[in-house]
Amino acid sequence: MSQQQQPSQAQQAAMQTFNRMRQELAKLQGKIQELEGSAEEHQLVIKAMEKLEPERKAFRNIGGVLVERTVGEVLPSVKETRDNIVKTVVQLKSTHEERNVQMREFALENNLIRESAQKTTPEGGEAVVSEKKGQAGVLV
Repeated sequence: MSQQQQPSQAQQAAMQTFNRMRQELAKLQGKIQELEGSAEEHQLVIKAMEKLEPERKAFRNIGGVLVERTVGEVLPSVKETRDNIVKTVVQLKSTHEERNVQMREFALENNLIRESAQKTTPEGGEAVVSEKKGQAGVLV
């Protein structure tokens, strides 16, 4: 009996690892979306500030403290912050892709998913996997 339980225990452990990997990917995707939103907000601020005179008063929140500066002083730092956010997003997307590949390889090695892109459904139709991530349709 212990031989029959061993594969199921191994399969359960593999499923737990796979689910943990999926959760990590979801967290990473959430952080990417959060940072993309922040980069868009910074871009809107930059667009608005570029129309203003460099001597005009501007306020910037630094560590929870509102500091009075001029547009000429604030604009370069806002641009730099936006650029750093964009670089971070690029790095996180690369990490996301790498971990997604690792998760898929792990799932294939542990027979959690099939490798083929088209699968036959129980009704005899074909399941078509879309080129876009996260989208799949079933033809019956």
